[in-house]
Amino acid sequence: MQASSTSSTSSRQIARADAGTKNRALYDLAALIDKGRSAILAANKLDIEAARASGMNDALVDRLVLTE
Repeated sequence: MQASSTSSTSSRQIARADAGTKNRALYDLAALIDKGRSAILAANKLDIEAARASGMNDALVDRLVLTE
């Protein structure tokens, strides 16, 4: 329950934020994603391998693939 309460509070705060604050938040998130790019792609590779090993339909597997 705590996570949904925190999420709801955060959602309201973001909705009330001005454009500059929202843009800074987006740039910060993009920087974090870029910093973790190698780890994200490595984890995705494992997810793809597991999906294929489980017999997941190729069309669904294709939707999971992250590219740079």
